[in-house]
Amino acid sequence: MMLALLASVALAPAEQTSLLIVRHGETLANATGRYNSKTINTFSEKGNAQVARLTKELGNQRFNAIIVSPSERALRTVAPFLKATGQKATVWPELYECCTGRNKRMDGNGKIRMGAAFALPKDIAPLFRIEPGHEKLIVSQSFSDGVMQVRQGARRLATEFGPNYGSVLIVGHSGAGGVLMEILEGKTTFGKKHPENAVPYAYELVSSSKFQFRRKS
Repeated sequence: MMLALLASVALAPAEQTSLLIVRHGETLANATGRYNSKTINTFSEKGNAQVARLTKELGNQRFNAIIVSPSERALRTVAPFLKATGQKATVWPELYECCTGRNKRMDGNGKIRMGAAFALPKDIAPLFRIEPGHEKLIVSQSFSDGVMQVRQGARRLATEFGPNYGSVLIVGHSGAGGVLMEILEGKTTFGKKHPENAVPYAYELVSSSKFQFRRKS
């Protein structure tokens, strides 16, 4: 069932944009609840198995575009698939993790703040491209900042791909990924969706004018 769903997304006709949204594999931080520089980007044993399973599920599928968060855990989740199929992904700072924590209150003061330039891990860097003007992280200091960040990413999706682009693979996170799903679904409250690690969520376009999607069952 999952393989058929994945195939239907990757082979979608060019006249309709379809999305496959994936959260990174489980990290030691996810598994233990201890978040630090050593655990946040290191896969757990389960996470390594998830990445291997995802790579197998995606198989030899070709996507019209593959975009990924600049975090190492997201990059390494999709890297084996890119290497196996000879495809290249574009790094989008808008997909970087945000919208986490317990405070999901929108205060109306969200801002886009640019941080430091990010670097790709040398061993997998050739699998990715960074577009000019998109070399820096976005620093979201509040939930409202995070929603602004993800909204910017959703607008970029609509602008760069539009309703007639074809299949797009998106690899990101739980907080930012969940809010992206909610925005694309046309929701008005955010922070309730939390995609599971390395599980593909397939979306089909339902409104070209609003660039809104619904999740396939």
